[in-house]
Amino acid sequence: MISKIAVKRPVTMIMVLIAILALGVVSMFKMPQALMPNMNYPVALVTVSYSGASPQEIDDIITEPMESALASVENVKEMSSYSMEGASTIVIEFNIGTDMNFATLDIREKISMAQQIFPKEASAPVVMKANMNMMPVMELYVSSENMNTGSLSSYIEDNVISNFKRLPGVAAVNISGETNTEINMYFDQSKLQGYGLSMSSISQQLSSENINVPSGSIKNGSTDTTVRIDGRLKSIADIRQMPINLSDGTSIMLQDVADISEKKTEPDTITRINGKSAIGISISKASDANLVDLSDSILKAMHNIEAEHGDEIKFEVGYDGAEFVRTSIKSVSKSAMQGAILAILIIFIFLRNFRSTLVIGLSIPASMLATFGVMKLLGMSLNIMTLGALTISIGMVVDNSVVVLENIFRRNKQGLNAEEASIKGSSEVILAVMASTLTSVVVYLPIALAPGIAGMIFKDFAFTIITVLSMSLIVSITIVPMLSSKLLDNSVSEDYVRVGKFFYRYKFITGFTKFIEAMQSGYVSVAKWMLVRRKRVIAFMLILFISSIGLIGMVGVELMPSTDNGQFTINVDMPAGTKTAEKDAYMSKIEKYCMEIPELKTVTLSTDSSNALSTSKSGSISVQLVDSDKRERSTNEVMKDVKKQFKDFVGADITYSSDSGSDSGASAIDGPDMRLQLEGNDASAIRKAVVDLEAYIKENSKNVGSVTTDVNSGIPEIILTLNRSAAAKYGVTASMLSDTLSEALSGVSSTKVNINDEDVTLKLQLRDNYKSSVENMKSIVITTPTGIKVPIGQIAEISYDNEPVTIYKENQKIQSSVDIKFKDGVDIKKGSAEIDALMKEYIMPSGVTLNTGGATQQIDESFGDLFIALLLSILLVYVVLASQFESFILPVMIMMSIPFAMSGSFLALFLTGNKLSMVSIIAFIMLIGMVVNNAILLVEFINQNKEIMDRDEAIAQAGSVRLRPILMTTLTTILGMIPMATGIGEGSKTMAPMAIAMIGGMTASTIITLFLIPVLYAIVDDKEYRIGIKRRNKKKIHLYQEALWLAKGAEKLEEKRIKKESKKKSHKTENL
Repeated sequence: MISKIAVKRPVTMIMVLIAILALGVVSMFKMPQALMPNMNYPVALVTVSYSGASPQEIDDIITEPMESALASVENVKEMSSYSMEGASTIVIEFNIGTDMNFATLDIREKISMAQQIFPKEASAPVVMKANMNMMPVMELYVSSENMNTGSLSSYIEDNVISNFKRLPGVAAVNISGETNTEINMYFDQSKLQGYGLSMSSISQQLSSENINVPSGSIKNGSTDTTVRIDGRLKSIADIRQMPINLSDGTSIMLQDVADISEKKTEPDTITRINGKSAIGISISKASDANLVDLSDSILKAMHNIEAEHGDEIKFEVGYDGAEFVRTSIKSVSKSAMQGAILAILIIFIFLRNFRSTLVIGLSIPASMLATFGVMKLLGMSLNIMTLGALTISIGMVVDNSVVVLENIFRRNKQGLNAEEASIKGSSEVILAVMASTLTSVVVYLPIALAPGIAGMIFKDFAFTIITVLSMSLIVSITIVPMLSSKLLDNSVSEDYVRVGKFFYRYKFITGFTKFIEAMQSGYVSVAKWMLVRRKRVIAFMLILFISSIGLIGMVGVELMPSTDNGQFTINVDMPAGTKTAEKDAYMSKIEKYCMEIPELKTVTLSTDSSNALSTSKSGSISVQLVDSDKRERSTNEVMKDVKKQFKDFVGADITYSSDSGSDSGASAIDGPDMRLQLEGNDASAIRKAVVDLEAYIKENSKNVGSVTTDVNSGIPEIILTLNRSAAAKYGVTASMLSDTLSEALSGVSSTKVNINDEDVTLKLQLRDNYKSSVENMKSIVITTPTGIKVPIGQIAEISYDNEPVTIYKENQKIQSSVDIKFKDGVDIKKGSAEIDALMKEYIMPSGVTLNTGGATQQIDESFGDLFIALLLSILLVYVVLASQFESFILPVMIMMSIPFAMSGSFLALFLTGNKLSMVSIIAFIMLIGMVVNNAILLVEFINQNKEIMDRDEAIAQAGSVRLRPILMTTLTTILGMIPMATGIGEGSKTMAPMAIAMIGGMTASTIITLFLIPVLYAIVDDKEYRIGIKRRNKKKIHLYQEALWLAKGAEKLEEKRIKKESKKKSHKTENL
């Protein structure tokens, strides 16, 4: 009915087609571009700063109260805390599906209660939702030949930063390596005591004088005029000549008790690019911004700034997050285009008809562009997953159109005109096409709804294929019949093509057609031969299947296929307290070697690579290589070479990370291949157990390449313990001791003054000689409430200790970890199995428990979710088939091709050296819906043929008739995936295992469909026939028994009637 309407209303359909193409083109260019789908992890962070506090103090007075308050927050899956010097960070992971807006509100409410007991110096808690946008999308480096670092820093603040901040889509702009202007006031303690002053009292006077506030208004004629007090300090001279009031009523100038100078502070971070000192600018994007568009805007703004200020500054791009996205999308799009061309070529080779091929050629963009329109409405982006789905769908898109067109083409060859053939040919297969599309679509629903990482990564992938298959169905039953009715023409020769006056006679194509026709005729004989020898065929197929099962253990395992984006990072973690200059000297040796890498594009160095999500202050060296097609070595190979060079480098903990993933199968989602997490309540016992476990694994494991722990030497600290009996004599308390030491050693930050349009902090501090040694520190004087001056050394005892750099807890239990990387070539499952065996023999100390994590845990969780999705897909396909064929047995027979398809996939992965990953498991799920399609069409035609011919002849003829469309759909699907399967180009390697697994599965399932399904159909049909005979015989017996029973009953009734009549007669005789 639908096809008939489409054929009868061609103008309407053409208008619809034009509208679809226009909408699709507009949507395609307006869709945002990204590397991966938007994955909103249900994670929130709470951070609190408390300057000067040690990790243990932070844990005791900040972290623990917050943990207790947050324990009642709903839907929390896991809570982790990091207590570091001067800061506390709590990471809260919620269950998938949690409303993060409500969750953050709940967190703020709970935290407000804990905040009441925080020290007044602690900052207010900051609550934020974690997302990938917290990481910078671009890093720029600015250098100058004319300015020093301080001047360059000021120049950038004044002339550069605002240009980036006002760009649409920019969330934050941060600077590293900059210096700040500071006015330092150095005091001599004896002078302060002589005048009866303290740095705190001077700081208070400065703050009270440096004001600019309104004080009301007065009448000035007919208007009210504001009265303002302006006491601002506007220069160094103002500060030096600032009067300081003394207790006797007199005053002195500030310069009388302090040496005052203005200077640029040393940068907390040293940054360089390609060996040149530079100021780093990192830019983060807003959550709804288009990554590629934002990158283009930033680069344009950078070039404009450089054009305006080119004489003073030079820009270099250290990292552009959109660059890999651009090349990946270009590569995957190229694969899709190549796949479409190959698919169309196959159609032409089979049909030898340009007009028929044109119909298919138009159906592909119609389906694809309609899909872009729906994707835009759903808020999806163009990324590796959605583009990969479109690429893989190329062959699937033409399947429906090929089935409909081939049947129309066949009817046209049988003598029907184009319009009649279009209506009749499409109506004959419309139910089968709808059923096959439905089986393909339903398998993606469990993927789209899968929980965890798998669901977040593949949700858009699944919905994209559902959309494109749905669009292809609509196109195949509307646009394809309409175009066929106008373009098909029996007068077009299949032996040559004419272009104007020129003729070209087919050579290879004619031979290919004869080969296909020979296969069709030969198939009839082979099918009949198999139907006679069913047991042998089934036995042979079972042997093949059982043999292939062994491949499962031979195919390795990984979470996600590795990609080569040409970037790796060297993290250098030096002992706590290491000076910035020492860090730089150490890291410059690694930097120098990296600059000699032949494949190098850029190398950037930062002595402090901390960010919003970091819990350490380690330095980093980022290496960006040239594009993969311009180098022979992979990123991992280059990284291994650097790692080998510095394996014996001492003095720091050096680790390496790459977004390309690892050889053993760990993903960039989580660094180590395996993580052993030790937890308990005794920090010292856990630290000792971690050190012992590290040594145990290194000594006993054969597969481990490296073992690292988060246990370090700690932060050296000097502990002052108040001698309470001595202090009591002077009325000194621990709080007074703390305030005096903090003022003397850390100084006092006073008010800010504006000098030359720059806000400058006033810093008051004692001369450095008080901090030069412990003995000098002992001479710092504390003033008692009675005015007596007491050296700290008289009332406090000094001891030394090392404190952990970070106190890490999970679910309020102290935790430490051992991170394991396996040797190159060691499969992650094999390596983790060995570690598990070793752990069974290891005796854990009392009070310490062990949990495993890392890539191993992620693989188990993700594979488990996808396995459930696979089972649900099988169930949904069975439901569709059972409904279509009104049979409980036929669906089982049709689905017998599924395990053989899996065998073909494992064989393809094994032969190509690919591992089992989330991507290849998705391919298995996709195959469930795809491999049954050919079997559906074959069974449908067998059922139709059975009405007019013998069953075995119907099977043979159905296979012969469907051979060509089966080969066409299979080859278009396979050839459409070949460009992606090669893994050539940026981003293609992620999806290559999926294409390879599907090619192997489709090949195996096609053979099974053509040779095993007919045999199984015959067996099932015979079984049903025998069951039918038994039922009919049983019914006949039942009817016969019922007839006998009725006959006997009638005979008895007749006897009763006769007896009754006889009695009546005898009674009458007696009366006479």
